[in-house]
Amino acid sequence: MKLKCTAKISIAVAAFCFCVENSSIAQDWPMLNKCKERTSWASEETVLLPPLEIKTKMSLKSNGTHIGDLALVDNILSVAAQNTPNTLEVFDIQTGDTLWTFQIPNTQAAMNFTCAQTDSLIFAGGQLGLGLYALDRETGEQKWHKPIGPLFTKNIILDAPNAYILGDSLYCLRITDGATVWSKKIQLQATPAVDESQVYIVGNLKIQIYDKNDGTLVWERATSQSSSGAIAIDELNFYTFSNDTMFSFNKSTREVNWFYHRPGVTLQIGNQNGLAISDSKLCFNIRSNADKNGQIVTLNKATGAFLWERTFIGEFVFAPVIANGVVYVVPFPEKTLYGYNIENGAQLFFDNSEDYRYQPIVVNHRLYAIAGPKIVVFGNVETSVEATNNELPHEFELMQNYPNPFNPVTTIKFNLPMDEFVTLKIYDKLGHEIAVLLNEKRAHGLHSINFDGRDFASGLYFYKITAGKFSSTKKFLLLK
Repeated sequence: MKLKCTAKISIAVAAFCFCVENSSIAQDWPMLNKCKERTSWASEETVLLPPLEIKTKMSLKSNGTHIGDLALVDNILSVAAQNTPNTLEVFDIQTGDTLWTFQIPNTQAAMNFTCAQTDSLIFAGGQLGLGLYALDRETGEQKWHKPIGPLFTKNIILDAPNAYILGDSLYCLRITDGATVWSKKIQLQATPAVDESQVYIVGNLKIQIYDKNDGTLVWERATSQSSSGAIAIDELNFYTFSNDTMFSFNKSTREVNWFYHRPGVTLQIGNQNGLAISDSKLCFNIRSNADKNGQIVTLNKATGAFLWERTFIGEFVFAPVIANGVVYVVPFPEKTLYGYNIENGAQLFFDNSEDYRYQPIVVNHRLYAIAGPKIVVFGNVETSVEATNNELPHEFELMQNYPNPFNPVTTIKFNLPMDEFVTLKIYDKLGHEIAVLLNEKRAHGLHSINFDGRDFASGLYFYKITAGKFSSTKKFLLLK
């Protein structure tokens, strides 16, 4: 979803901004290559913003020692876990209960998995396994098996009616029954990227583009990237690297838009390395730079200009995830989950209460992080409002409304350290002013005012206070 800032309303939250236009709030797709099968937004009215708090934890029932991959669609979470053989475990996230498990044949003690979902199937495969398995999402019954070789660092891309995956070849498979639509003899440890008409892969000294429907080679370019690489795409361009250089290519002309050279650094790639893109930024991880330290680097996506980086001494860094203007990343062996402002790299969040590893996923207003044999679920911090406050305030403060969500009436409180002229206005999610609750001078102290939403539709709204030079905005949710 692409949005541009307008003059309607710019809402500052947790030291960074997101902007509201004639659409819903911008939500950067958080996964590498915008993989629809890895995560989905069930609602456009939910936004995950630091600070975060742990909402729940779910533990494996299958005695797996580590979780290697996650996929979540609606309320069904599928987890690929290290075991002998490797095990796919499926949870109901509303109850935390394990629904079923599936032992992936011929896999053992390997941490590279394929894990993906549609609304009716869950897919599984492993590093040392015998190909791809499609299982009924509700029961775990095997629907089909495709013997396409071990799936080492190879995720499946689902783009109905077909799926695309690199096994012992590049395959286009029919999702419903696994039949081969077309295949090309290419052996890479990589995940393809897919858009409306083409399939993109990089590795073996080439960048290649294939026609999505019949597998015809459309274009290729020599590269010095001998190992497998990551590739990310948006509406106009595709992004990849060749050893120490990141490139942006125009999808129509295949001309180079820009390149970013990193002398002395090999941009290694694997299951836990990748590119994450937002509307305006590109973020990638370096497994080890010249000093053997892990890094994440963020560039301007339009120009390739360097913006900021973070270095982790003596560690490597798993693939970053971008969601709502925040870059989430886990370094290893530190095993801490960090969140950084994508605009300037400022740290907004961290948690070291568990041994985190691998790439988290973000779905709706929840972040799912892997911590050994557990999944730790983070959400927004819920702010409560004190019922009474007899002390005179020393600073301006706009409090979170209560209750929230509400139907149809909620109370908004604010503190004034001095007498001041106050305006308090309500905006819808498009940034349109829909109500003025206050427009008058108020004395110093604690104030409260009710908002009645009975004449408005369910959804996300914002309230904004202006008192002298002080201004603050908060969001609240009307649920009828």
